[in-house]
Order: sequence, then structure tokens, then C-alpha cells
Amino acid sequence: MCLLRKKNTLLAALIAAASFLAGPAPSDAHTTNTGYLRLTLKNDSLHITITIDISDLERVYSLDRDNDGAVTREELLAALPGIEHDIAESVQVRLRYLPISLTRGETTFHEDDSGNLFIDFHFRQSVAEPGGLLFLRLDLFSTYGQQYVIIGTFTGTDMQRQFLLRHGEESIRLESSGRGSLGLWKQFYTFILLGIEHIFIGVDHIFFLIGLILLGGSMRDLVKIITAFTLSHSITLILAAMEIVALPARLVESVIALSIMYIAVENFFLKSTEYRWAVAGIFGFVHGFGFAAVLRDIGLPTRGLVSSLLAFNIGVEVGQLAIVVVVLPLIWLVGKTAWRRQVVLAGSVTIFIFGALWFLERAFGFAAALL
Repeated sequence: MCLLRKKNTLLAALIAAASFLAGPAPSDAHTTNTGYLRLTLKNDSLHITITIDISDLERVYSLDRDNDGAVTREELLAALPGIEHDIAESVQVRLRYLPISLTRGETTFHEDDSGNLFIDFHFRQSVAEPGGLLFLRLDLFSTYGQQYVIIGTFTGTDMQRQFLLRHGEESIRLESSGRGSLGLWKQFYTFILLGIEHIFIGVDHIFFLIGLILLGGSMRDLVKIITAFTLSHSITLILAAMEIVALPARLVESVIALSIMYIAVENFFLKSTEYRWAVAGIFGFVHGFGFAAVLRDIGLPTRGLVSSLLAFNIGVEVGQLAIVVVVLPLIWLVGKTAWRRQVVLAGSVTIFIFGALWFLERAFGFAAALL
């Protein structure tokens, strides 16, 4: 680790100078605002080491509990479980597009040549094959501040690469050749699973979809609604994923939240679902940009790009259909009861509240703790 620190002395100095000019000076003269990351992917295993300066941990976690001006070993060990948990929550890894569950290793300590103390957080996982596309996201910046910078080194089977992570650039895609490339059929299947996964973890899309069908209606109207939403989001998904059209992520996510609020309010007044397909189609264009953001994160392969994009879209549709198949019979069942209107109103109020919280968080940064 000392060697890594020496190799990056100039880079760290430039970053520190830029950070000083861009924002207020840190209260602690030793606060580095720099962390280190080492990834090694070879010999059928993935190893990750995240290294944090003790002074940065003190700034964030207030380790000096007795305020005597020194952090004791006991104070550090008392805070360590919480720090380890936060570090583990901050890192996400995908190998060949599939998520990897990391095993936390032993946390270790070391000093550099100047006597500065560092903590090394170790993670590892066995992999069937060491090659292929590796996606990593490490978001320490909401905790350590927007000026914080991660200096990273990736060592693969046949290459080594240095990189930087900073606020707004929390993720990176790295590729090591070897036995890790997927066959086209397996790649197609993998992207179908990714599309399904995104629908089931994309709670905002689920709320919008349920809001669309909450009023029930004839089978003809419902088919038109789902078809319009599918066609429109498929168009923008393809255009955005292939970087033909681009919109700011903040704008897209905020409008998605507004679409949820609109559908919820419309449920209070709409008497017929005959023309709701038009609203579904309009908002579907925006949701397509949201789906495309997932593909930008994990990366589309050069080989089999079109088939992978098609597979992801199929997965999204399969996930949507599964939700409709489960929810729609319940809506029809409730529609035959005397309290249908009360259920629709209660459901719409719930959907509106979540949409409003998402909008406040995405557009203005409010209410994040509530979500």
C-alpha cells in the first residue's frame, strides 16, 4: 500500500490542490480527502481492498469519544463494526453483468512512511472464471463529502489499470480478457434476467404501473394501456442505450416521480379508462430513459449489442407482465365489492405520497431519509 501511495503522490497532490480551490478548507490539517481501492481479478477469485485514512474516519465518525484529542485503540474498535457495515453497503460489483455477493474479510491496519495510520477493508469472492466485464460502484462520497477522491488500481489476468472515482463518477467498468466472455445465447439470457431484475427492484416503475391499472376497466382498455406504455418506453430505451438521445438523469428521475403523482391524482377524477393509453404512452417515453440508465451502468457489450438490448427489453416486459398478472385479478375482485371506490382512493393516496417523496428527493434533495 505504501508503494501505491508513493506512485500516486503527484496525482493525490493535484487532487488535493483542486479540492482546496474548489471548496472550503478542511478543519483538520491532516485530513486527506483521498482513499484507495485495489481490485484483483485472477486465479478464479476477486479481491477488493478499500483503504481509508484514519483522519478521514475521525472526521466522519467522531471517533474521539472522550474528546481528549487522541483516538485510542478502544475507541477505534468500538466504532469499527459500524464503519465496516457502511463500507460494505457502499460497494456493488457485477461480473459479466451478474451481481456478486462479496464476503467480508478481516479488517487490517497499517502505517505509511510518515506514520499516518490507515485501515484496510478486505472483500473477496470466488468466481467461476476470472475474465470478462467487471462493473464496480463505490459510493463513499455521500459519507465522506463531495471533495473525496478514490485512487484505484485494477489488476486483471492480463492487464493493470489505474483510475479515479469521485462524486458524480462513482462507478467504473473494467474488462480483463480470458475465459470470461459469454456466449451469445447465454448473454441473451443474462440480459433478460437483468431486465426482469430491474423491474422488481424499480419500485417507482411498479407504483406507476399499478397506478395505471388501479381503476380496472375493460380488457381492451387495459391491453391498450400496457401496449402504449411498452411501445413508448421501448423506443426511448433503445435510443438512450445506444446514446442517440440523452437527457440529464436528474430530470428523467424527477419527471418519473411526477408521472406517478399525476396518475395517482387522475385516479380521483377519471370516469373512463378508454383514453388512458395516451397518458401511458406519453409517460412511457420518460420511463424508457430510466430503464436505459441501468444499461449505462452495467454496460452493453460490443459483441451482441442489439440482441442484448432486445433481451433486456424483453426482460422488462416479462417483469411488467408478471406484476399485471398478479395485481389485475385482485383489482377486478375488489371492483365487484361495495368498497371499490375506497380502495382506489386509498391506493392512489399511497401512490401519490411516494411519488411526492421521490420528487422532492430527486429534484431538490429533500426527504432522502424517508425513502
